Amino acid sequence: MKLFSAIISTAFSQSCTGSESFDDAVTTCSPNQMTIEIPACAFANARMDAAGAYLAGVDFGELVADVENNCTGTFDAGSDNWVFTLSNDISECGSLVENNGTFVTYSNAVQSTVGTENKIITRKRDMKVGFSCAFPLEVTLSAANAINPVLTHFELDLGSEEGVFDVQMGLYSDASFATVVDSTFTVNIPDDLHVAIGITDETDMVTVLETCWATPDSDPANPTQYTFLENKCGSHDEVNVYQSLDVQANGLDRISTFSIESFNFQGEEGGDIFLHCDVQICDPNQESCVPDCSSVGARKRRSASSDEHVLVVLGPIFVGGPK
Repeated sequence: MKLFSAIISTAFSQSCTGSESFDDAVTTCSPNQMTIEIPACAFANARMDAAGAYLAGVDFGELVADVENNCTGTFDAGSDNWVFTLSNDISECGSLVENNGTFVTYSNAVQSTVGTENKIITRKRDMKVGFSCAFPLEVTLSAANAINPVLTHFELDLGSEEGVFDVQMGLYSDASFATVVDSTFTVNIPDDLHVAIGITDETDMVTVLETCWATPDSDPANPTQYTFLENKCGSHDEVNVYQSLDVQANGLDRISTFSIESFNFQGEEGGDIFLHCDVQICDPNQESCVPDCSSVGARKRRSASSDEHVLVVLGPIFVGGPK
């Protein structure tokens, strides 16, 4: 027993209190990544081998590395956590994928088995810590419906604040952002599209628009896309060449807003567009959340370093041809 404890103690620097458990694990979801962080002390307290743990689905299975992910964890000395991450193809490593028509949910589990056995007795012990991420499906509504402001539900744990929040993206009638438009709203090039993205709950957290882009359908990965906000600032062309984008608020409050002149994709004279934004959730009491966009294209002050992201979508918005 002492030998086991000595081996485990070399894996991390933190002194365990004995109260740490797998219930202290934190899950983070972002558009192309899902991560679970488990305290090293939780493994030590349970006498489980963290280095031998892996992802293989919600049920016990064998470790099989995939193309994008090796399905094993890495130790973060800064936090004394073991970090298990699925990136790009989060369906790998045996993830269970469920689609209920509204959300698509990816579920997996960190698992490990330690101990020995013989024909008569066993000292084998199993460990499994499940986690999941749910993402809203982006469905095109018929013309009879209102413009679809998808409400994105996510769990937040930044250390300073945790809970369940909703983020919504809406289209408004003007730059006062007082009235949300419905399906009767019409816009023709170059009428402005006034968009607000915000946390619907009361909170000290603020939204930071990391990247915003448009597509001709609800698929955010459609190869036909136009990015008009990147690196937390309006794109160079939109701000300096066309002068067609005004970001009124970003990183200032729980609601961020922008106005952009409407457009069609090449080859269309009137048609639907969908707007997508990758939004960071930032704690202004812990870090700088307001991006420095004084010189688009120049090196910007590091801000909003939180790993909490949520992808929001708005559409379909019918844009008619030029007036």
